[in-house]
Amino acid sequence: AIEFTAQEMGYAISKDGINWIKKTTKVLTVGAGGTWDDYQVGNGVLMEKPDGSAVVFYTGQSDSTHAQGGYADV
Repeated sequence: AIEFTAQEMGYAISKDGINWIKKTTKVLTVGAGGTWDDYQVGNGVLMEKPDGSAVVFYTGQSDSTHAQGGYADV
């Protein structure tokens, strides 16, 4: 059996797609108890908006067998 633990999502930046700088700021953590993503978050894509804010599209799970996609303004 595979056992997962709660995850956090971070990010890295690159100007050339080859050299990356890992940032320590967390972009997303699991949701509050009872929410659709309170078990695990992952597979995220962070996109910057024209106004400088960002949104992350990601997969969330409420248990080990049910996953769904979502997004969050970050």
